Formats: sequence, C-alpha cells, structure tokens
Amino acid sequence: MRGGEGVETPGRNVDTPNLNGETQRLIVEVQRLNGETLSLNDEASRFNREVLNLNG
Repeated sequence: MRGGEGVETPGRNVDTPNLNGETQRLIVEVQRLNGETLSLNDEASRFNREVLNLNG
C-alpha cells in the first residue's frame, strides 16, 4: 500500500488521508486535555496545601 491510497477492508473502503487528519485532530485534542489536566492538578495541589495549612 502506498501513501494516499485507501485501506481496503472487507466490504469497506477507508479514506487514509481523512483518517490521518482525524488522528491529528485527536492528538491536538488530547494534548489540550493533558494541559487542562495539569492545570487542574496544580489547582488541586494548591487547594490541598491550603487545607493542610488550615488544619495545621
């Protein structure tokens, strides 16, 4: 199979370039969600430190 050709599966033709574009879109979305998760983790850490200080 050469680049740009569809991937043949029984009873189905898959458009490889469209799948590549969708994969790239999903990678960008996962990276965005990872960044959001890191921000939430930072926020949770700050909150936990505040709670520890209040209890301390």
